[in-house]
Amino acid sequence: MPDRVLIAHTYSRYEPDPTRAQLVLSRIREGGFNQKLKVLPLTWFYGGKEPADNPFLSQAYEPAKP
Repeated sequence: MPDRVLIAHTYSRYEPDPTRAQLVLSRIREGGFNQKLKVLPLTWFYGGKEPADNPFLSQAYEPAKP
């Protein structure tokens, strides 16, 4: 899928420790560790249009001019 962008992130849920004044990872509860994966078309980032060439990128990789 050359025109797809994969965005993955993880997050955890915390709950109070029963004996200590701190938060601990919720391993017992369902959904204590979660991961999300989104698959989006590249055009989504450009408002539904095809991305165009960026003329600045060719200059950004050239050596600095005095």
